[in-house]
Amino acid sequence: FVLLAVMCVFPIIAMYLSRPPHSGNKTLNMPFMPSTDVIQELPYGHRILRKRLKSFIDPKIVKQVARDTAAENLSKPQLALPNILFLGAQKSGSTSVSSWLFSEGVCRAKTFPGEPPYFAKEVHFFDKSIRYDQGVEFYAERFQHCLDSGNTEFIMDATPDYLTFPEQISDVYINSGADALSRLKLMTILREPMSRELSLYNHMIVFADDNTMTFEQHADLVLKGKPNPHWTSTGKYVDHLKKFASFISREQLLVLSYDELKTNPERAQWRIQQFLGR
Repeated sequence: FVLLAVMCVFPIIAMYLSRPPHSGNKTLNMPFMPSTDVIQELPYGHRILRKRLKSFIDPKIVKQVARDTAAENLSKPQLALPNILFLGAQKSGSTSVSSWLFSEGVCRAKTFPGEPPYFAKEVHFFDKSIRYDQGVEFYAERFQHCLDSGNTEFIMDATPDYLTFPEQISDVYINSGADALSRLKLMTILREPMSRELSLYNHMIVFADDNTMTFEQHADLVLKGKPNPHWTSTGKYVDHLKKFASFISREQLLVLSYDELKTNPERAQWRIQQFLGR
């Protein structure tokens, strides 16, 4: 790194030291900038540095770099990413709400050979490293049929485990270019934590072995912020929502109440329609 820095800076320093002293009483307010000849003598591998240095001298370079970047973004194929992510939480009613939205025409994922049928509702991309590591193209391929058919107004992935994966979601949507992040809408249903954990425990214990801990032991781990060796708990809602709020606007996040969903489903549906602009 030091050698690279010396290779880049030495010609500039040499040029600066070789300048004739300034004569006259006026003080130069502009910082010294190397000539274009010195810049061109920099190693070929430092093209970015050359462009940045020349941009101080020739504004045309700035415009050209901007045009090149825009052309590069336009040349990228459009990815059919969901613009609605139902984050969960688990056992909070996301299946009921997503079923209603799919029946209203929201485009769901396509399942591929070897995938279970429920992957049409929940793709499990961000929460499963074996799928996430295959890249954004792998994810977008599940929704390509939405793009091909023109059904792109609302595309949804309703995986109820996404609440605990804000970093993965932000990385994918921020790096997907265009307006992928600004068009993204996030929905979550929050349920009284102890009731939700008990419901999740009763659901997951069916798939666990005979050595599964009791609910009291599981609840103790959750309260202490320690992982359960058998499955991942959602933990404290606020910790995850703060991370989502760091890269999206408040208008892009809808937080629903499980109690409202149970006691006043019409009101919950109205809130969702207002959020989606339908």
